[in-house]
Amino acid sequence: MKKITYSIDHQVFSIAPMYARALIIIKNIQNTPSTGHLREKLTSIQKHIASTITQEQLLSDIRIKSWQEVFRKTGMNPRDIRPAHEAMLRRIVQGKLIPSINTIVDVGNICSFEHMIPIGVHPLDSIKSELVLRQAVGTELFTPFNVENSDLVEHPMSGEIVLCEGDTVLTRGWVWRQSKGSITHVDTKNLVVNIDVLQDNFLEAGIGSKESALQIANELSVLVKELCGGDSEICILHASSPKVEFTV
Repeated sequence: MKKITYSIDHQVFSIAPMYARALIIIKNIQNTPSTGHLREKLTSIQKHIASTITQEQLLSDIRIKSWQEVFRKTGMNPRDIRPAHEAMLRRIVQGKLIPSINTIVDVGNICSFEHMIPIGVHPLDSIKSELVLRQAVGTELFTPFNVENSDLVEHPMSGEIVLCEGDTVLTRGWVWRQSKGSITHVDTKNLVVNIDVLQDNFLEAGIGSKESALQIANELSVLVKELCGGDSEICILHASSPKVEFTV
């Protein structure tokens, strides 16, 4: 067993005061290639989106616009660098379906598409002690998932929001790109799912970002338990509670 600290730096909340990140810490799962039923569900939700939402409607949605706004605040042009959920939803609206990857990733994508928010899955097996979501200095190291050049290393922009272990960047651009080393495979046993909510009241009137993140985390956790087994716990990080410790 090892203890891991996961925190969000106060500078992140100065950019987005209402921001909340739900963490689902999942241990001892049995991740597998997706079943036919899960692949059908993944395809069905995408076809529904493609048939009912136009690109204009997508880009006017607060769940898309709010992320574009915070990207601009950190110096990233959302026309060139798109939040992951926006990039995938744009593809879906254009009729280009996102393929099945494996059970846990597919479950995360299904919930992301249904709620139109960023959801990321990160393995914990190789994490040693501490993860921090913070502004980059610009000297940190990021290895992109690039099959053509596996030795390519990038540096984030100064001020860019990154998820780091020390100086190693696991995710660039807050919710933009995961590193090669943070990809979830079928043999992944322990992982954390990040569920990101920026704005209050996007699920229904009167529900805030913390409550929204918790609601979606509970929904996703049930699916993971049903399909992958394992044990899970849910934590909500926000401006008043930006740090948590857990063991895996």
